[in-house]
Amino acid sequence: SFKLTNHIKQHSPFQAFFAEGSAPEFGVQPRQGQLEPYGKDGTSFIVSFLPTVYGKPKIGTLIIQTEEM
Repeated sequence: SFKLTNHIKQHSPFQAFFAEGSAPEFGVQPRQGQLEPYGKDGTSFIVSFLPTVYGKPKIGTLIIQTEEM
């Protein structure tokens, strides 16, 4: 888990997802909401990993997208 703030001093709606080509075993919560402004505590994100096969490395690219970025 981690916290993230916006790069500006305003709330911004966001969508969080893994990029195409990322392993389907990765997940993120919340998937959408309001990103807290710069200078605040930050919006909490939880990344999960539920492997189906052990021993093979998995790669995922997390994207947290706002209207500004």
